[in-house]
Amino acid sequence: MTVFKKLILLSILMLFQSSCSSETVNHQQSNTLSTSNSISSQSDSRNYSQYLGKWSVDTYDSNQEPISSLSVDIDDLSTSNIEGKYCYISRYGKKIDCLNDFQGFAIGDNRYLITFDSSFDNIQGKAILTLEEKKVIWMLKEFPADLGVSARKHAILLKNKNQQISKINTDSELHAIEYIINVERAFIYKQPNINSKTSSYFIAGDEIEVLSTKDDWVETSYLKGSKTGWLRLKDLEEKNIPTQRPKN
Repeated sequence: MTVFKKLILLSILMLFQSSCSSETVNHQQSNTLSTSNSISSQSDSRNYSQYLGKWSVDTYDSNQEPISSLSVDIDDLSTSNIEGKYCYISRYGKKIDCLNDFQGFAIGDNRYLITFDSSFDNIQGKAILTLEEKKVIWMLKEFPADLGVSARKHAILLKNKNQQISKINTDSELHAIEYIINVERAFIYKQPNINSKTSSYFIAGDEIEVLSTKDDWVETSYLKGSKTGWLRLKDLEEKNIPTQRPKN
């Protein structure tokens, strides 16, 4: 064999070895990337699974009687979307707005803008859910306050158990514009405490205009507006304000 032919054969062998080596490296890189993606996917799955289930918070008045309960049940969660059910029980259990669906999309790291249904007048609201370690933060964005329904403005929800708050902060809840007395006699108090009871009272069916609120008390006027006093929230129920719908 001539020297020239030997050089050609050697070149072919070197090219073949180089090609095999390149394929081996690419195959190893592909396997490494696939394994990395699999681990990342499993990690994300483990991350989101901790937020699935029910998150809730209860509020209590100064006598430790339950006023309201807010809960969200997260059924499905990903980096981009969230789905579940919304429930809000208020006014000492007189107002129940539950088994309502919500859907939403991510607006940041573990933050989702959700649209939730309400049982009252088929209305919808919007809120932001922020998922943090061992808690979900609820922040109301949009809700029609003129329909006589209630919704929490802000709340911290805990997993699978209720968080007791000694007193409800009325600034954190939307209120109805008017109330109706729902007991035989609703006595009027000079101040928002049980030690300032007067002999004056409203009777069942009387409509109450709200001047202000404090904890589980509502301030109103009486004697043709010449005096003001306080009523216990538990003696009232929201007035049903009809929804104004556009004419066809």
